[in-house]
Amino acid sequence: MRYTNFLKIITFCLFSLSLSLIQCKKETGFNPIPLIKGQVTDAVTKEPIEDATVMLWIDGIRSDTLTYFSDNEGIYETERINNWFDKSLTAEASKLNPDPGEEHYAPVRTYVSPSILNAKKSLTSDTLYINFELYPAYSTWHTVIPKRLDFLDDLYISYFMIINNGFSELYWELGENNTEWMLLYWIEVYNSTSDINHLKRGGFVKFRVKIKTELLTPGTYNSSILVITDQGNTIIPVHVTIE
Repeated sequence: MRYTNFLKIITFCLFSLSLSLIQCKKETGFNPIPLIKGQVTDAVTKEPIEDATVMLWIDGIRSDTLTYFSDNEGIYETERINNWFDKSLTAEASKLNPDPGEEHYAPVRTYVSPSILNAKKSLTSDTLYINFELYPAYSTWHTVIPKRLDFLDDLYISYFMIINNGFSELYWELGENNTEWMLLYWIEVYNSTSDINHLKRGGFVKFRVKIKTELLTPGTYNSSILVITDQGNTIIPVHVTIE
C-alpha cells in the first residue's frame, strides 16, 4: 500500500513539473534547457573542418568548460545546458593540435548573453545556432594595426601595435625615423623574451606616435613608419592635417 502511494506521489510530482515547463514555454516562448548547435568551416575555402574543438564556458569560470568536437561535416552539438540559461557564456572554436599534414586553425570566440538565449527570434524550438569560420593559423603570421594613421581635428597622438599571431617567435624592429616632426616610442610590451624585439606566441608591442605640431605650419604633411619583421615588412602611411 505504501509503495503504491509512493508511486502516486512521484507520478503527481513529475506531472506537475511537466505542466510547469509547458506553462513556462507557453508564457515566455523559452525552454530553460537550451541546446547550441552549428558548423565549423574554413573561412577561406568554406570547407567543413573535422575534429575542430568547440569549448563553452560561463564567463569567468573556465574550470567548468564543456568541450565538444565537430564531425566530418563540421557539425557540432552541445548537450542541453541545464541552469546556464541565465548566464553569460563564451563559445570558442579552434583546431590547434591537428594530425600531421592537417591545417592548424586559430581560435575564434563568440559571446552568448542571457538576452540572446532568451530571445524568441534567436531560437528554433530550443536550439541556438552558432557557426564558426576559422582561419589557418600559420606558424609565421603577424599583424600590424592600424594600417594607416591620420592626424587631424587637433588630435595629434595615436597608437599602433605589432601582434604575433603565429606559433613561433617573431622578431621585429622599426626602420629609421627621419621625420623630425614625428615622435614614436613603445609604451607596452606583452609576452616577449628578455629581448623585447622578440615576441612569443600571442605577444604584442604597442607604440605611441606623437606629432610635434610646434614644428609645423598649417597644411598637410605625409610620412610613413616602416615595421621590419623576420616574416616580412609593413609600411604604415602617416597623414597629418594642421589647420
